Amino acid sequence: MVRWVRARLAALGNDSTYVITLDELGDLAQRLPEANLFCLDAKRHRKPWDRVAVRDLRQFLQAKQIDVVHSHNLAAQQYGVLGTVRSAVAHVQTQHGANTHVLGMGNRLRSAALSRLTDAVVAVSGGTRDSMVAQQFISQQKIRLIPNGVADYQPVDSEAVAAARAECGLADCFVFGSVGRLAVVKGWERFLPVFARFLEQVGDGDALPPRLLLVGDGPERAAIEQQAQSLGIGEFVVFAGFQTDPQPWLALMDVFVLPSLSEGLSVALLEALESGLYACVTDVGDCGDVVREVGHGTVLCPDDGAWADQLLAIYQEAPERRVKVLSSSAGARIYSQSHCLQTYEDLYLSLSAQL
Repeated sequence: MVRWVRARLAALGNDSTYVITLDELGDLAQRLPEANLFCLDAKRHRKPWDRVAVRDLRQFLQAKQIDVVHSHNLAAQQYGVLGTVRSAVAHVQTQHGANTHVLGMGNRLRSAALSRLTDAVVAVSGGTRDSMVAQQFISQQKIRLIPNGVADYQPVDSEAVAAARAECGLADCFVFGSVGRLAVVKGWERFLPVFARFLEQVGDGDALPPRLLLVGDGPERAAIEQQAQSLGIGEFVVFAGFQTDPQPWLALMDVFVLPSLSEGLSVALLEALESGLYACVTDVGDCGDVVREVGHGTVLCPDDGAWADQLLAIYQEAPERRVKVLSSSAGARIYSQSHCLQTYEDLYLSLSAQL
């Protein structure tokens, strides 16, 4: 999303794109111009919604002459609907995976009602679309499928890679790694015991000791760190925290791991594949399908009891990088950043013309 905003600002001007957050700017404040950020400071505990935040949103949209609002979760969709209803502003909602905000019948019905009041509803994968139909009662005819896309691979500065390796003490190691938010849905609580069993199977004489590198931050970081210590593998798991540019970190990995419980179509996975990394993923959303399509990875078995053996086989094989494996695949155009962004731009123009 940050790259897309930067691209629009560069191509269309500083007043073309704004990022609106509900309650905090987070790391966006470090990554985007302050003038293009607006925090609603919504008091989400206020039921059914924060009327002051809705008022402020409508005033902001009017003052900046906004044509389209694009929301990305259920809470944002609710405020997006309230901010654009009975106005000349179009509203697009994208869902990136099985929505954890729609647990319970009340939230499912709320999602269905909001979707009827949203001009366009987008799913990033076929699996996400099917879940939206089955779990959120959204008509399949309402949902547009726009897969996530990533930019073509660009070589990474070797000095940046070396610096990242030195920072984490990963010189002369075989690195299983991942980039993403450390949240329950990412499946690390399930994966760490598997990694511990895998480490027990690795012989002491192996040349490159294995490590697990987690790049990112999130609400479960402390719990994951504690679990690693409890399993006795704390020294084998490296937490790099949030990084503004993940590319040098992908470059130092040997295998990309994505053990998610739920996904739509992971951008981190697409970036890892494009950088040449062999990928090891759970079969959720469209992740398994993409790995099978490019033929450069392993789809983990449904039974995690077999995962340690799968990791050991990958470690012993030590698969080589295949740079641009994604952009040279049959689905290259579908997964390209330019195709994804142009599809959204066409959608924005189409909706604006109808209002």
